[in-house]
Amino acid sequence: MLPDALLGVPAHRAGLLVRDPALTVGVVQIIARPSGLEVELIARRGVPGPRAARHFLPPYDEGVDLRVGRLDDTGRARWEYGAVSSDGAMWRTRTRFPACYDEFRLVLAWPEIGFPEFTTVLPLPARDEVEQGCASVWEAPVFMAPVPVGVRHLPATDFLDEPPLETGRICARPRVLARDQDGVVVLSRLTDVDGVLSMVVQSHARIRLPVDTHGPWGATIAVLRDREAVHLDPYQGEAGDFFASSEFALLRPPGEVLDLVVTWPAVGLSGVRATIPLD
Repeated sequence: MLPDALLGVPAHRAGLLVRDPALTVGVVQIIARPSGLEVELIARRGVPGPRAARHFLPPYDEGVDLRVGRLDDTGRARWEYGAVSSDGAMWRTRTRFPACYDEFRLVLAWPEIGFPEFTTVLPLPARDEVEQGCASVWEAPVFMAPVPVGVRHLPATDFLDEPPLETGRICARPRVLARDQDGVVVLSRLTDVDGVLSMVVQSHARIRLPVDTHGPWGATIAVLRDREAVHLDPYQGEAGDFFASSEFALLRPPGEVLDLVVTWPAVGLSGVRATIPLD
């Protein structure tokens, strides 16, 4: 099984953490697992100011982006360095921390642009909730159904840009959307940003997938509307021999559910229906 092929427990509803003239920072997602805590943040630069004071950063640390850490039981900062993507004005970072329960003391720093060190205490699920809520994607419950007869499959019609995820709210828990013997498709995040949904779908395979059969980003996703399944084009993604991840933007449908058609012929999924309740 691939690392982190576990459904995690959402530990934060997302949203802005701090507004400062030099920088705004918000939570995209925080997921708790027995193997560790995954914190995904977005920071956007504002107007730089004079260098800010250092209390937790060591004096020799000089950086060109946001530093993310935690305060341990003694009040000492433990800095972690995760995956970062940036366009020069926006930083998106995914950082992994040791497993943590009940509460998490987050610390952020970027003194070089005038952003003062920031600390906050975030409530987390208890150990029992995390351990009970995490299951292998190959074993977790899956509620997939046949695609209704007569559905027309249509190409993508509207392309939406990536919304400002750090201002949105998580509106569904991670879940298995579809599964066959050789592959499983997972909803890992669904965020509502003022009526636009940002959705991350992960595709895990047990077989090595030749590039010409699995496409660039794993499973194909369509939104089911009445008798039409409208294909979604991802605005970003990554893929390898056994794993792919795609990120989509779509308008939130009316009602309280998102109806999808999931297709991944390379692993035997010719098309199934997956319905996601929306919070």
